[in-house]
Amino acid sequence: MQELDEIRATVADEDAPLRGQVSIGMPPTVSDILSVPLVSAFQVRHPEARLRIVSAYTGYLLDWLHRGELDVAIMYETRPVRSLRMEPLLEEVLFLIGPPDSGLRPDLPVSFAQVAALKLFLPSLGHGLRTILEQSAQIAGCRLEVPVEADSYSTLKNLVESGHGYTILPLAPIHRDVLVGRLVYAPIEGPTPSRRLMLTYPTDRATPRLARFAGNVMSATASDLVRSGVWSGRLLAEG
Repeated sequence: MQELDEIRATVADEDAPLRGQVSIGMPPTVSDILSVPLVSAFQVRHPEARLRIVSAYTGYLLDWLHRGELDVAIMYETRPVRSLRMEPLLEEVLFLIGPPDSGLRPDLPVSFAQVAALKLFLPSLGHGLRTILEQSAQIAGCRLEVPVEADSYSTLKNLVESGHGYTILPLAPIHRDVLVGRLVYAPIEGPTPSRRLMLTYPTDRATPRLARFAGNVMSATASDLVRSGVWSGRLLAEG
């Protein structure tokens, strides 16, 4: 029925509002940033469409794309998969995040060796973010001491807000917390940890127009946020 609706809309008017359902996957930190502008765009352009937004880690998103449970996803870079088309979106910089009284400043970088000496709350081993940080620690010639592991981004943020220690996250999902003074941050150098975000579609079936629209909205929104400085990173499509 959804495919029939799309065919009718295409024949009648390429720009006609669409009906049907689209399932969109994102990691939790990305969902916090993109869900509201995505829903707003659909309500304006395709008000009768039904959105299913799934927030999960990359491994789950990969599995659900393969199973046909998702039509499009933004996820962190993984090994190439023949049945998926991965379009580089942006390289996201990670920052040291601390409580307001920690003295962290955006104009005062902290070395990775200094970061490793702090009381850190991080995701568990095997989590993509933790893997990147462990690799950075090897480059810096130090070892991370993590007394508490939490795979929930909100748990990590709450632990830091309460003054128990520090974490390492992208800046965009905590942007509002920084503005109101709940959290502070500092850049990390030697090395600077980062990770790549990919816009991903299945290639073993046709991509619905609603999924293409969702992908375009997420890509455009991410670009706007990077250019405005809210999302600290480098747009890969622009080199």
